[in-house]
Amino acid sequence: RALCRLVKRWASKMDLLGSMDGCLSSSGWMCLVIFFLQWLDQPVLPNLQRLASGIVRTLCMQWGWPKSYETQFRTDPLPASANRMETGELLVRFFDFYIRRFKWGSHAVSVRLGGQGETISRNSLSIPFLGDDQWLIED
Repeated sequence: RALCRLVKRWASKMDLLGSMDGCLSSSGWMCLVIFFLQWLDQPVLPNLQRLASGIVRTLCMQWGWPKSYETQFRTDPLPASANRMETGELLVRFFDFYIRRFKWGSHAVSVRLGGQGETISRNSLSIPFLGDDQWLIED
């Protein structure tokens, strides 16, 4: 929670918070934080869909096309994360990840697909009409 609050506070102070102004929404910033916390060598947050037993598929329309998603989540309590980084170190690594490691032109942020050390290809998500200069953040 502390990292989420710090990132939101920073984004607000830098006038980078608010989709009405062409910036990321609060939920967009939280997706960045969650994806980063899933990506770490010792993840702080696991991917609950990957830990689920069984498959529940949901069909919806996306961009005018039917799309099927796995929507089952693990619901039993999780063990505590083995990650012992302090909030300050996580914050520095968060910025380093999105400035130096994450390739905005070819990668996507996806809480649904995120995991330890994984990068998600923008092209794997099949989003039509996405310009090369547009970020892809999927919740």
